[in-house]
Order: sequence, then C-alpha cells, then structure tokens
Amino acid sequence: MKCQEALECITDAAGGNLSAERLTQFQKHITQCTQCRIEYDLECATKNVVRQRLRRANPPAALKESISHALLQELETAPITPSLLRRSAMWLSRRTTLAISFGLVLVILFFYVSSNPRHRHTQPNDGNMIHLTFNDYDSVLDGKFLPAGTSSDPTTIATVLQPAVDFPVAFPPMHRCSLVGGKCTHYCKSQLAHLIYHLGNNVVYLVQTRYSTLCKGSELMLPDSVRQQLDRTGWYFESYGSDCNLAVWVKDSLICCAVADVPKDQLFASLTQDY
Repeated sequence: MKCQEALECITDAAGGNLSAERLTQFQKHITQCTQCRIEYDLECATKNVVRQRLRRANPPAALKESISHALLQELETAPITPSLLRRSAMWLSRRTTLAISFGLVLVILFFYVSSNPRHRHTQPNDGNMIHLTFNDYDSVLDGKFLPAGTSSDPTTIATVLQPAVDFPVAFPPMHRCSLVGGKCTHYCKSQLAHLIYHLGNNVVYLVQTRYSTLCKGSELMLPDSVRQQLDRTGWYFESYGSDCNLAVWVKDSLICCAVADVPKDQLFASLTQDY
C-alpha cells in the first residue's frame, strides 16, 4: 500500500470501517510511514475529542480569527508546483480536511475548558520561568497557544517535537490525564517544549527546558528560593488562589513546570500516579 492509498483509508480506519484484509495492509503501511501515522493519529484524536467533549458554544471573535489564520497558513504552506497540480482532488481534499480537523480540535479544547469560570494569571514577561508558565497557561486557555501537533499518543507528539529541541522531551506519567498535543518554542535562545493535557474538566499545561539553561541565569531563570526548595525536596509548589496550583520538578536534565486550575494534592497526585 502506497501513501495516497493509505490516506484514502484513514477515515474508514479511524471509524472501524475497513475490511480485515484492508486494515492489515493499512496498519503495515503506517508502521513504516511516519507521516501517514501522524495523519491517522490526528484523525483518531479529532474523533475522540468530538465524541467525548463536544458541546454547543459560541466562539469569541478572537478565537475564530486565530483558527481562520491557522487554516490559511496550512493551505498556503504547500508550494505551487507542477507535481502538486497533478495530484488528485482526493489529496487536496484530504489536506483541507486535516486542517479543518486540527482547527476543530483546538476549538473543542478551548470550549471544553473555558466554559468554566476562571481567573487570570497574568505575570510580567521578565524571564522568570514561573511567570512564563503562568502566562503561557493563560494563552492556552484563551485559545491563542496552538499546538503544532495533536494526538493522545506521546510517541506521535515526540515525533513532532523532538526535531525542534536539543534535549529529550519528557512525558511524565500524568495519571488520569489525557494528552492533547504539544509544540516547541524559543524564549530568546532557550528551547522550550510544551505539552497540553486534560484532567477532568481542566487543562494541565506543562513546559520543560534544560535545567542548566536556568542555572546560568541568562535569558530564563528561577528565583533562588525556588532552586533551594528543589534542592531540598525535589519539588516546588506555588498557589494562585485556592484552586490554581503550579508544580516544578527536575526530571533528569530537565526542569518541568506544570500548572492547572485544580487543588494542589490533585495536581501532585496526577504527576506521581498516586491519585
């Protein structure tokens, strides 16, 4: 089975509508083709989120604009070449469908979370890793922080993120959490990997970078009190109101920061699998 044929099978495979023989051929192909595997995982993630999370809501104008912009970028990134023009209408339709599915996942993620009243966590943009985590969390909840890849499979997300950073992206146990997606960014010259999870009706946002980057205190830094607490106990917690908590810990060579609008014990338990 070739890529074009596999792409034709993705929707039926995700819906369980392929014959046994066809499914065997399809599964063999996606184990060998990373790109088709990513598109299949995206299809499955979209179906799962729609089935589990969809509810009626009127999206704000800012979110509509950001999704429209993402869709336009998706359609404009492919160069117009003779080979592209010779591709079948199915291929073009497939890419458009994937772009729309990607946008739909983001819309559902936003409304599933933001339907609950919440406070804001706005902090100064001063290179403090704690402040950066709170600010990015607000961007996630506002629908402004769009994942580069969406999947519930850590292996698939790692395939998307790993080429963009020079450290191994860590996927904590995250007990009772469902992976939604992730992306990589830079803060000045510091590389950051971001992961987004669902925990019940809430989002857990996690950002990580090399711990050595923060110890240098160049672009990104941790306050001395945070580093001292990490050295003593391995963990640092900070509360923002009664039910908003941030956890910081060191995993191998990485510093990890997670924040969610949930009680401290629930967040800690989700990170340690004791909940």
